[in-house]
Formats: sequence, C-alpha cells, structure tokens
Amino acid sequence: MSTPDKQLNPLCVGLLAPVELQKRGFLKRQIFTDLANRAFEPMPEGIKQIQPWCRWQGLSQYLDCLAFADRSAKEIPKGSALNLEHVTPGRFYSAGIIFFAHALVDNVAVWLCEAMSLSVAGGDRHFLSSRFKKELTKTQPAAAEELAKHDAFLREVNKYRQVWIHTISGGAIPLSDVSPFEHPDHAQKTLAVPIDPAIQPHLENWMDRAKQCANQNNGQCMYDIGDFTGRVFECATEFYCGWLRFALDHVS
Repeated sequence: MSTPDKQLNPLCVGLLAPVELQKRGFLKRQIFTDLANRAFEPMPEGIKQIQPWCRWQGLSQYLDCLAFADRSAKEIPKGSALNLEHVTPGRFYSAGIIFFAHALVDNVAVWLCEAMSLSVAGGDRHFLSSRFKKELTKTQPAAAEELAKHDAFLREVNKYRQVWIHTISGGAIPLSDVSPFEHPDHAQKTLAVPIDPAIQPHLENWMDRAKQCANQNNGQCMYDIGDFTGRVFECATEFYCGWLRFALDHVS
C-alpha cells in the first residue's frame, strides 16, 4: 500500500465507526479496518465507495444510535436526584434502543439477501423468517452457527417491539421504595424496564403480570434502565460484528 493509501485508511475506518462508537474504542477493532478495505477504494481525487460493502456505513449508524441511547440512559440520575423531568428521556432511550436495534437487525437481513442473491421476497427478509433462514443456510451452511448464536437476542428485541410499538408506548417506568410525595428527600427512586414488556402501571392487570414475571425470574420483574440498555447494546454489537465477520469471510 502506498503512503497516500496509509494516510487515507484511518479516514475510511472513521467513516464506518461514527462518534459514539469511536468513544468506545471501535476504531481499534480490526474488523472495521477489514471492512474499510472492502468498502472504499482510494482514488487520486478522493475515495470511491464500493458496493455493497459501503452500505455497512449505514448499519454502523444504527449501532451508533444504540450506543448513544445506552450512554444517555446511564447518565440519568437515581435516588433523590431523579425527578419527573427524567421520566420521558428514560422512556425515549429505553424504547428507542429497541426500535433502532430492530432496524439494525432487519437491514442486516436485507443486506445479506441482496449481497448473496438469496431467493427471498421482501416480507421474508428478516431473521425470524423460516424462508430467510432456509435460503441463507442453503447458500452458505456456515450461517447456521451465526443464526443460533443470536437467536435469543432477536426474539427478545422482537418481543419488546411487538408490544411497545403496537399496544403501549413502552420503555422505562419510574419506581420508588416509598411514596416520593410523602418522602421526597429519602425516596430511592429509579427508572426500570419491565422484563415482561406488557407490565405497565396504567394497565388493569399489571400487578398480576408483575408477580407472574417475578416468579419466573428469581423474584425480579424489572431491569435497571442502564442494565437494560447495556444488554441491548452489547448483544447488538455482537450481532453486528458477528454478521459482518460472516460477510467478510463468506461473501465475495
């Protein structure tokens, strides 16, 4: 590689790892350098984008939004410092991370369909489609292992999305160990995400669902908001990097 190419490479990698991902050290990950070598070609007048690889830049932007939601959720205060003005941001970040995760997942499926010329129609271009999985593994048997690795994450994202986007606004809800109105300075307040996405205080049967959920999860029916967004981001990162590695290794 010539000297101009070496100088250009960090710029190419930076295009594939937006700012929030850079803050988490993603520029140092070899997989982004490998992708940059496929997605861009140095030219005397600049950079030439190479299809379909340069489209992973857009997929990275979805993951970047997940990273932002996770960081922002973790910055929301707890205890006496938590107040009503934090509830909407908490709901926004915890629900938003699910919607962006779903968008990331679906767009990776679309990329694989097009890059591998899979015989899959538009409505089946998603990872929970039996048609998609059949065609993907028929074309490249190595995909079976990657599908199994991320199955639990895919089903969890779909579970939250189906409830939150179709029936209730979803996201984190405020909790307190005592009445925050009677003991505003001592209440241990926090924002939490239900393990069962249908647990919402305004619903008539929410207490019954919460008890049932706790019985099935070692007495717990809630995730701390930061734990929830952290889990989603970590699993989404493994999903993104797993399928990108698969693509780099198996898609010509």
